[in-house]
Amino acid sequence: MDSASLVETLRKHRYFVERHPGGERADLRSATLRGLKLPQVVLQGAILTRADFSLTNPTAANLSDADLFCANLEGADLSGANLARADLRGAKLKGANLQGCALTEADLRPGRILDVSDAKFAAKSAKPTTTDATGAKLDRANLDRAKLSEANLAGATAKGASLKNAVLDRVNLDAVNLAGADLSGADLRGAKLNGANLRGALLEGTKLEHSELRGANLQGTMLVAVDLTLAGLSEARLTSGVLKLDPELQRALREHAVWVDSAGKAGTRADLSGRDLSGKDLRHLYLSGAMLKNCNLSTCNLSEAVLELADLTEANLEGANLRRARLRGSILRKANLVGAQLVGANLSPKDINDTNGDTGRAQATDLTGANLERADMFSANLAEAVFAEANLKYTILDPARGSASKPSKPRKPPAKPAKS
Repeated sequence: MDSASLVETLRKHRYFVERHPGGERADLRSATLRGLKLPQVVLQGAILTRADFSLTNPTAANLSDADLFCANLEGADLSGANLARADLRGAKLKGANLQGCALTEADLRPGRILDVSDAKFAAKSAKPTTTDATGAKLDRANLDRAKLSEANLAGATAKGASLKNAVLDRVNLDAVNLAGADLSGADLRGAKLNGANLRGALLEGTKLEHSELRGANLQGTMLVAVDLTLAGLSEARLTSGVLKLDPELQRALREHAVWVDSAGKAGTRADLSGRDLSGKDLRHLYLSGAMLKNCNLSTCNLSEAVLELADLTEANLEGANLRRARLRGSILRKANLVGAQLVGANLSPKDINDTNGDTGRAQATDLTGANLERADMFSANLAEAVFAEANLKYTILDPARGSASKPSKPRKPPAKPAKS
């Protein structure tokens, strides 16, 4: 199709949409539009079956209710476009930019084109084409109630996307970044989420039976009315005890994860100062930069928790399990760490970043006046950590990595009396 014919087709279609005389629905099935610049183009309800939109630039376009069955949209820039209720079955969306798109109730299930020359044979032999959106950018996109069964979105990004009540059964979401996404009410049964980032995501009433979450990051994820008993969680970073936390606290953890990942542009910083969380299972907890002053975390399981730059001034961590926890740059002034387990923990300095990136400054972990009696810091990284006036009686420090700032000489616990 030459440019003059395309311009005329688009003009008539706009009239059709606006119900003006002389309007005619655009029929661009199998049309080659590769590489064209089509910003804000109006193709609402147009017939675009098998059309080639690869590498086009239809930013902020209106493609709602369009028939894009098996269309090629690879590498297209559709940011801000309206694709609500569009038929995208079998479409090719590999590497497409769909950031901020409206895909509400869009259909991205597998699609099949039949050869009309031998329809009887084709109906028996042709296999449906899976919608391929590998590596696509779906950040902040609205996919509420969208149908994505069996679609392939491996390696895509969907940070902050809304997927409420979306149908995602058997979809491939391996290594997808869903940080801060809303998946409440979504059907993810049989879905692959291996290595996916779900940090700060909302999973309320989400169906996860037989889904694969091997190595997935679920730190700060809000899990309400979710059954994980049949989900594959091998090597997943999950605060398993979060399921037992009240929804208000889960919401605070999720909002905080979003706050950290967005560098403060979204979400809310968690302030759990003075809260009693003693004895809870908080493995892999994600609270970098959180306010935890005077918080009671005694006997908590905080192994592999991320508490970098957190303010734990005068917090009670007596008997807590902080093995392999990340405490870089945290403030632990006058904290109670009696008998705490800090084996392999990282207490080295943490680089300070702002919205513009690295500031070139770093903050050392501050344990001034902390009580570390009988604490086990074997193999912990204590580089530049401040131990001024700290109680290190019977603390196990050797062979800790790094060098602390003038720690007291470690002393071994007294030997147990020999049995007679």
